[in-house]
Amino acid sequence: PGGTPGPFSPPASRAPTVVVTAGAADVLDPDLPVAPASATCRGHGCQGQFPASEACGRDARTESTVTRAGQVVLLRFSPSCATVWSEVRTTTGGAREISIRSDQDELSAAYPGDPSDGYSSPMLAASSPRGAEACAKVGGMSACTGPLGGSRS
Repeated sequence: PGGTPGPFSPPASRAPTVVVTAGAADVLDPDLPVAPASATCRGHGCQGQFPASEACGRDARTESTVTRAGQVVLLRFSPSCATVWSEVRTTTGGAREISIRSDQDELSAAYPGDPSDGYSSPMLAASSPRGAEACAKVGGMSACTGPLGGSRS
């Protein structure tokens, strides 16, 4: 489902390369709130989609952050969409790969480096952010949040 691209969505003319590894486990908690009317997906229906195009960023919160070499990597979680994803904010620009991992699941997006390129990974279905890890590689420099908020390189 569409929507207008936001600051963290890929431009319509330049779609990112999305890589999916491992199968997605059923990780949804039926007690989580239902997605708000503005969200267009929930849980596995959001898997592989971008948060801005699905309105999942509306209630998203940053669960973990790491800063390294001119970039800030954020682990984001949307309770209403039941998803996690990575965002990167960088002052250096250039080609970037942004990924999100949780258990055996991993999704990533690669952007060639144009200033209008996206700054978000696709979303993974997750009932909570526990165990998720957000990573970004920008200009050859990598940074990852550690699971549960620790940091690693």
